[in-house]
Amino acid sequence: MKKILIFGVNGYLGGLSAAALYFKGWQVDGVGTTNQVDKNLLNFVKSYFQIKSRISEINLKLSDYSHILFCISLDHNKSEIDYRHTIDVNCGILGDIIQAIKLKSKSTKILYLSTMQVYKDQKFDSNKTDPINIYGYTHLACEELLKLYGNATILRLSNVYGPQQTNRANIGWTLIADLCKSIVKHNKIEIRNDGTAVRNFLFSEDFQKLLLNLISNSNKGYIVYDVIGKTTSTVGNIKRILQNIAHEKGKDISIKVPKNYVISSEKQSTNLKSNLKKYTQKEFLIGNTELVDGLRKTIEYYEEV
Repeated sequence: MKKILIFGVNGYLGGLSAAALYFKGWQVDGVGTTNQVDKNLLNFVKSYFQIKSRISEINLKLSDYSHILFCISLDHNKSEIDYRHTIDVNCGILGDIIQAIKLKSKSTKILYLSTMQVYKDQKFDSNKTDPINIYGYTHLACEELLKLYGNATILRLSNVYGPQQTNRANIGWTLIADLCKSIVKHNKIEIRNDGTAVRNFLFSEDFQKLLLNLISNSNKGYIVYDVIGKTTSTVGNIKRILQNIAHEKGKDISIKVPKNYVISSEKQSTNLKSNLKKYTQKEFLIGNTELVDGLRKTIEYYEEV
């Protein structure tokens, strides 16, 4: 049986990965900072190990695994509080892993979940990495660390959204989770900016499918992928789509926007696939879920929980 060890298994992406890999026949073991695995993962994670700061504290043989998936990271907001702590968490544990397996098991593949924020303004169509915050810088630093190891695949993820697998998943502060929960629980939408900010959104089920396909066909060596959703969208367009979905469900929701909100930001989103051919020097993994379908599934998830 194929064995994988997931660092950060209790988090949003870790939980999604654990469930997807388990159903494809992998033995999934997990590492996290709490004393036990999230209860929703009990059927998926065979063995769980708690880590506080150093992997040397864990009775764990890393070379037993053909793959290690690393997705431990402070979120954007927490990363800004204490830079030293951010570097310790976002980079330190990965550094321990690289040092440990570099000497003993170079055949173990490391998959690292990075972020579009290694680019300036999350512009994945750029070839230049130019982070504007500590969150982006620490992820870029981890990418560079993994070059020392060599056998690593980097996944620069856009904004992953959709149903979560674990109770500990810290996504309530993210745009889509916040808006969808607000519609379901409070019958309202509140936009806190002018609506013109452009982001790419990757649906959670697409992330799982892309990960499974990649891990089944991964080769030795160092490679970087931009992992993105099918479409880009303004915040205003997200608002428009969610309003329409709520209307379809017979909900009478209230809308709150700031005075500087731009109505034209609600125009249709852009399909990326036709625009990516010119970036032939980059490796892309692209989801297939339409934004409206992903948002509808996300609202339905919050209606059920």
